[in-house]
Amino acid sequence: MPHNFGFELASFIQLCENATTQVHKAFQRREHHLKKHKQT
Repeated sequence: MPHNFGFELASFIQLCENATTQVHKAFQRREHHLKKHKQT
């Protein structure tokens, strides 16, 4: 195990969290768009 494993793991977790946030935002935008579309 390399000694910078902890750092790499932290970076990986950060990437995963960023990706999750991006997906969540995109999903919320899509939901909002669909709701707006239904109202008209």
